[in-house]
Amino acid sequence: MGQLVIVAASSVPLSAASVAPSRPPEAAAPTMRAYLAGFLAQIDAAYAGRSYFTRLKARLLVTFSAIVVLFVPLNITKLLVFQPPFVERRLLGSLILLISGALAFHWSRRGRLEHAGNLLSATFIVFAHGLIILGPQYLQPLATAIQLFAADIVFLLIAIVFASRWLATALVAVMIVSHVWFHFHTLHQEPIAGSLAFAADTLLRDGLLASSLVFVLGLAVVIMIESAHRRSEQALRETKATNDNLERLVAERTRELSAASERAQVSARAKSEFLANMSHEIRTPLHGIVASADLLRQRTDLPPAAADQVRVIAESGDVLLHLLGDILDFSKIEAGRLPLDPHPFSPTDLVQGSTAFLAEKARAGRVTVETVVPANLPAGVRGDSHRLRQVLLNLLSNAIKFTPAGGRVVLEVSAEAAPQANCARLRFEVRDTGIGMDAETMTRVFERFTQADTSTTRRYGGSGLGLSISSQLVRLMGGKLDVRSAPGQGSAFFFAVELPLAASSAAAAPPPDAAPPAEAATPLGLRILVVEDNAVNRKIVQAQLTKLGCSREEVEDGVEALAALSREPLPDVVLMDCHMPRLDGWQTTRQLRAWENDTDPVRRRAARLPVIALSAAALQEERQRCRTAGMNDFVAKPLKLPELRDALVRAFPAGAPQRATDTAAATTTPPRASGTTP
Repeated sequence: MGQLVIVAASSVPLSAASVAPSRPPEAAAPTMRAYLAGFLAQIDAAYAGRSYFTRLKARLLVTFSAIVVLFVPLNITKLLVFQPPFVERRLLGSLILLISGALAFHWSRRGRLEHAGNLLSATFIVFAHGLIILGPQYLQPLATAIQLFAADIVFLLIAIVFASRWLATALVAVMIVSHVWFHFHTLHQEPIAGSLAFAADTLLRDGLLASSLVFVLGLAVVIMIESAHRRSEQALRETKATNDNLERLVAERTRELSAASERAQVSARAKSEFLANMSHEIRTPLHGIVASADLLRQRTDLPPAAADQVRVIAESGDVLLHLLGDILDFSKIEAGRLPLDPHPFSPTDLVQGSTAFLAEKARAGRVTVETVVPANLPAGVRGDSHRLRQVLLNLLSNAIKFTPAGGRVVLEVSAEAAPQANCARLRFEVRDTGIGMDAETMTRVFERFTQADTSTTRRYGGSGLGLSISSQLVRLMGGKLDVRSAPGQGSAFFFAVELPLAASSAAAAPPPDAAPPAEAATPLGLRILVVEDNAVNRKIVQAQLTKLGCSREEVEDGVEALAALSREPLPDVVLMDCHMPRLDGWQTTRQLRAWENDTDPVRRRAARLPVIALSAAALQEERQRCRTAGMNDFVAKPLKLPELRDALVRAFPAGAPQRATDTAAATTTPPRASGTTP
């Protein structure tokens, strides 16, 4: 039996030690802090929505009540152990104080702060002074009076801070009456000699004065604190109201700005769509004018007067086309939607190509155009050669236009010291011996729709957009277009841009819009599928292809194009209009490229055919959209014969493929329905 007891007793500590090891003292500190934080949060939750001063008083009263509840049991234990005189009376007072402290603790945690303060202060003062009056038996009356006075001061402060005002005033009155009664009824009845008598008189006189001063000063301090707190709460409410109003205003302004931004974006999109549509709608009839005039200028059997009229039509169409391009570029720059397209190019080829492009215009005006290209010019750089060429052509065109017959225009390019080793700083300058400008004109020459004066516009023409567009294009490239001039002494426009160096082999390749040279008189001998919904455009392309020695088949939309490409014989090249009914050019090209893995061998061959986009919307977004759809090249309308030939030569650099039955004669398969406007 003893062994069983020993085994059980030894097994219990072993399992307890293994399951619940003793906690080190430092581990208990975070737990205690967490408990206190949760306890205070519970008190704050009970007084949520009330002032900070009230919450602070609740914390203090809860703390004091807890001290009372913890102290009174110790006092009761002392009374039971030492058995002082009147122990029954002392035990009753301690029990009453313990009960009131516990109730005050409970009520304070439940949000009843004033009830708790009233109970705690009234219980002690009424009970203690009741015993003084009802049970006048004392071993040391003076000591009792001193103890009572000290306790009264403590509970008087509790009443001032935590109890209601009327109860605190009543308790002060009880204290004063009790002290006066005790002094005259008890202390004067007992023979007190010497300093003790003086102490009794001082306690009555100074005690009453001190109690009154404590009450008045304490009440004044509490009133001041409450008043200051009310003012601070009012200030906080006003500040919060101001902040709420500011937040409301900010939210309203934010909503207004968001709405304005959205409207601006919608307006910008609508403007872009409008520009694209207008470009398409204007270029479509312009295609008929310019392309027809271009075809007529190829004829050699026209009388001189008719040839001159054709020249006027062609030049007027070119001016209108250039003006349309300026308006589109200006609108895109103004909207911040004109991106640059960097690629490798040769600065030398760019300069020489620009002057060669305007050689005919210079000869017509009897103006000499010269180029100055130094030997140290980099062989290749990387930048947007198309926009740079646009700037140079505008400056050269203006110089030729404003230079009288017999004058001279010089395009000079030079390489300046670059801040980085892998970059080149190129400086371009266009000088002329023309009419020049005064200082006032130079200050506004780069403003939009600005020329020297109205007579300049009437005499030389132009929209006044060219220099503004050129200036902003140069700014997009990181440079600044500037001018120096004097009346009658010509003008010089110059700018410098920093461009990264490119490999000479990459720069030697022509830019995307350039084409390898080809003899215009050599028939191409290609078979072309023309996908075009506009009857006028089909007729012009038909004449141009005939001039180039190509056979053709014509369809009106993408549905007919896919049907034609599903059967033999397949064409060599597809000329694809973009804007068409039923199935547009982009969707048609995507479906055509999807035939790459088709089971039909004819469709697989058709999926690899070169597709050249034809579009009257000559915007960069249009070109990118065509590339994304899978088109190989892009030709903008109005479509001129050299541009069409160059695009076809790019598609077949080695010439037409050999066929068993080859013909250069133009044959036509007419479309099944008449064309519609794009």
